[in-house]
Amino acid sequence: MASTGASQRYVLAETMDERVAVVAVKFFTLWVKNHGPDVPPDVETCRKFIKSSVWKEALNCAYGYLHQFKSEVTIKIDQQIANDILLNGADVDLKLKLEDL
Repeated sequence: MASTGASQRYVLAETMDERVAVVAVKFFTLWVKNHGPDVPPDVETCRKFIKSSVWKEALNCAYGYLHQFKSEVTIKIDQQIANDILLNGADVDLKLKLEDL
């Protein structure tokens, strides 16, 4: 992976923490290039650089969980509706067969 560019490493990263780490490495590489290795970045500068990538990954994770939850709920509702249709259909058939009340 060392020979590829940062954006390619980001795209190829498989996990949330790996993608955030790629952005952090890119930040530190740019920092050292502009300020030298003897001047460490302050927390606020680092936070500003990586903030959007951390939020993007957190929101993607939340979206994935929400989508999974939505799918599970949708499947349960779908099954309940199908069951209700069958039960009510059987009741309609039974009532249509009645000869008198």
